[in-house]
Amino acid sequence: MTHKTAQRIVLYGIFIGLILGVAVGFWMGPSAVMFSWLGEIFLRALKMIIVPLIVASMICGITSLGDVRKLGRTGAVTLAYYMVTTGLAVAVGIILVNIIQPGAGVERVGAVPDILTGKDTLSFTDVILGMVPDNLFNAAAEYADDQADGYSGSSAQTGKQADCRHGVERRPRKEAIA
Repeated sequence: MTHKTAQRIVLYGIFIGLILGVAVGFWMGPSAVMFSWLGEIFLRALKMIIVPLIVASMICGITSLGDVRKLGRTGAVTLAYYMVTTGLAVAVGIILVNIIQPGAGVERVGAVPDILTGKDTLSFTDVILGMVPDNLFNAAAEYADDQADGYSGSSAQTGKQADCRHGVERRPRKEAIA
């Protein structure tokens, strides 16, 4: 399959999905919300791929420069562009928040939702949505934190520590004497 053919397939898929989404929304009305989990998974997958895509594109760009001396000027221009666009995004966000005032007029309720207290059970779609993280690196870091919290620590009775990698106990290292 050529690159141009692949581009056409993706483009046709986008248009077919757009037309199907409008048709289902028109045909089913408000009950089409039951398919919202598909869109949520798609958006989470997009958010998950953003950071690796940016890092990979920057690595490819830097390695394709060839001459290291070109990196200084390109790096400065890239950093300036990043700072300007970030500043504009922050300014637009602050202006829009002050104009729109999201949450104004909403009555605050002191009760904690049941899903947070554990009284409410998760639905099938909640479980599926939980399988697709927003940020792949954040999910990996949280997983590593959970694993370290669950398997590490020292035992006050034996003076040994658990080894996170193998689940065996090992003696703590002796402190270096200065």
